Amino acid sequence: MTLLPLKLNIKLTINSLSKFLKVDNMYNREVKLSGHIIDSLILPKALDRILDMGGDFKFIEFTVGKLKGDISHAKLLVEASNETLLGEILDELSEIGAVVVELKDVELLVSEKDKTLPADFYSTTHHPTEIHYNGKWIIVEDIEMDCMIVVDTTAERALCRPIGQINKGDHIVVGRDGIKVMPPERPRGKQGVFEFMSSEASSEKPIESIIKKLLRKSKKSKTAVEKLRLFQVRQWFTPVQGQYWHQ
Repeated sequence: MTLLPLKLNIKLTINSLSKFLKVDNMYNREVKLSGHIIDSLILPKALDRILDMGGDFKFIEFTVGKLKGDISHAKLLVEASNETLLGEILDELSEIGAVVVELKDVELLVSEKDKTLPADFYSTTHHPTEIHYNGKWIIVEDIEMDCMIVVDTTAERALCRPIGQINKGDHIVVGRDGIKVMPPERPRGKQGVFEFMSSEASSEKPIESIIKKLLRKSKKSKTAVEKLRLFQVRQWFTPVQGQYWHQ
């Protein structure tokens, strides 16, 4: 009898059981997460969002990278009591990089008039995003948060546009199929989550001189407020003909 490695045994067992994970009266979809999903806390965030929104999940496959350069993979069965809730959960998961396993092209609907969106339009995040169109991944240009994805079907380009720039006849991405969001990851290593602040060009780096100026301004503001309060008290208790009054 040939014995398979433990890791392979577990993977085969989970995959064989995944056919029977569907629960009666529950809507579900398989999603996958890849990358440094543990160090970047992407996986815990995904699980928290599923449960916080009233859904449930089951692990179908989970592979953890061992070395610093290795990436991890997780495949989940996401469940919800109704189709609407499932869609809302998948929308939340897509923002942190989850991709629906069943690969489909994005669904497009045509805008009926200027500044008008079809139902169930997809709202973008500020993370790099790609759409699956005509069998290939296309990066969304000029990505911004809370905008729409307009597809130029002739040039096969995907453009991020606010509602004010939507024109009649534009092909708008709707639903959540064929959309991949790539949130920033924190690689494994000694450097922490604020590693980007070590860059000389980082606009987030706290400058010592700026901090000192802010402290001085804070002290001056506190002194000014105290003087104003003292002035107000004196105004209330100014003696005039044996009485106290305020101006």
